[in-house]
Order: sequence, then C-alpha cells, then structure tokens
Amino acid sequence: MKASAGSVRLLRRADVLACLEPAEVIEGVRGATVAMARGDAPAALDALDPDVEWHATVGGIDEGRVYHGREEVAAAMSPEP
Repeated sequence: MKASAGSVRLLRRADVLACLEPAEVIEGVRGATVAMARGDAPAALDALDPDVEWHATVGGIDEGRVYHGREEVAAAMSPEP
C-alpha cells in the first residue's frame, strides 16, 4: 500500500492488510486521529507501524519530505526548540 501525500501507511505489507477487515483498518486510523485530536501524540504515534513512511502534506512547509519510522515522525511533529 503506497502512502499518498499527507497520509500514513499503517501496515507494511499488502498481504497483511488484505487479511484485515476494512472496519479494523478504519478503527486503527480512527484511534490515531482521535488521539492526536485530544493532544495525545504518544498514543497516536503508538498506532503507527514502527517502520511507517510518512509523506509531508502537499503545500506544507516541509512538502516533499518523507519521514521514516516513528522517531522521525515524532521529531517532525514536535515544535522546534
């Protein structure tokens, strides 16, 4: 499954994704979104695959950047010191 701009690839393998019910995939995305909305970044990051590939939002200040792994995604979401 290829991530598009501004999206998150929650699973690494299409064959794993095919084994899940669509409701399970939706619930995983929903859980991460709800966690971010309430300001719980650790819970949202925990919902991501450890090998996540995160593509920055088109039109954002980091457009074109790709973050690999939870640590890079967390750093990208953290306010600059």
